[in-house]
Amino acid sequence: MSTVRATPDNEIAARLAAEFEGHIPKYRIEAVIAGCFADLRGIPAPDLPELGERLARQRLLDLIVRGQDMAIRAREAQLAAQHATDQYIRQVTGGYADDQIADAKALHESGAITAAEFEQLETRALEQKTPRRGEIPSR
Repeated sequence: MSTVRATPDNEIAARLAAEFEGHIPKYRIEAVIAGCFADLRGIPAPDLPELGERLARQRLLDLIVRGQDMAIRAREAQLAAQHATDQYIRQVTGGYADDQIADAKALHESGAITAAEFEQLETRALEQKTPRRGEIPSR
């Protein structure tokens, strides 16, 4: 049976794991700590634990903030791509079939067009194979 010896690294890992619980897995925290101690080679031994913990805490905070920023940027890029796709579909097809039918219905209800003209516009919108809202256009 082996026991884990209490070393400054283990104590730092335990403190930081408690502090960042639910945000960063323990294995990642331990890897960050190891990297910090490797980067601090040459620092006098008495100062090393405190400086290592401070550096590790800062790098873990940076990791959380960067991760959130990356998620926000990815969502914004996804929304921009969806908007660009919608604009392209409208430009190429003259709009969504739903929109064309809704416009024709509004014209019919206002008396601007007859029922026969409404039916003709509705049929044309559906025959153009214009995608309905949320559909991916076929090529």
